[in-house]
Amino acid sequence: MTDATYLIVDIETGPLPEADLREIYREPTYEEYAGKCDKRWKPETVAAKYEESKITGWQDFVDKAALSPLTGEVLAVGLASEVGGKLQPRILTGPEDAILMATWQAVEQAMEMDVKIIGHNCEKFDWPFLIRRSWKHGIDCPDVFRGRWLTDGLIDTQSEFLKGTGDRYVKLDVVARFLNCGGKPEESHLIEWEGIERKTTGEHFWRYFRDTPANRQIAIDYLVNDLAMTAKIAKRMQLV
Repeated sequence: MTDATYLIVDIETGPLPEADLREIYREPTYEEYAGKCDKRWKPETVAAKYEESKITGWQDFVDKAALSPLTGEVLAVGLASEVGGKLQPRILTGPEDAILMATWQAVEQAMEMDVKIIGHNCEKFDWPFLIRRSWKHGIDCPDVFRGRWLTDGLIDTQSEFLKGTGDRYVKLDVVARFLNCGGKPEESHLIEWEGIERKTTGEHFWRYFRDTPANRQIAIDYLVNDLAMTAKIAKRMQLV
């Protein structure tokens, strides 16, 4: 990284193994469910919908598990630096603790060299997720936050794009297409162990990553593309 001008960081997550999720998952009681229902509903309507929720509740829990460090884990971290005018991506995979340690090593090195560290939605997702999973493994991590805010030198392209607006979230794909900096792939592929075609999106990254070698490569390529988009956005927004 000696000649790098910046470091792009992007993480991809997936749900914990099913056995771990089963230990965490708790089906709401009828009373808990009824307490959240529209008070105008008749008792038989509440009862019917409660039975429906018991059928779909577990799958809904699994589908959202990747979004929380309590129920999800880091599957891959993408790092990219520009050297000699060319983006050099590096994808970290393997055991989660090894991914975390390698990520923090790269981040600390960038901090020591005063290299800007950039991500999209990293302030609200990537950094909090990485920190909490590091706590889980007992891994030390650098101070990427100063109080509630990112440490100097860390940049969130989402926060920068939304400054002066009342909006809180904008997708990377939306910003990239608006600024003519590429876009997400739109094709779908068959997920072998599910037998369902799903689009190559962040939501389904873990499904591709844990599927066939071919689909795993599609997931990796998806992450590399995200790194490239973030780098182009940062340059277009004159953040680097």
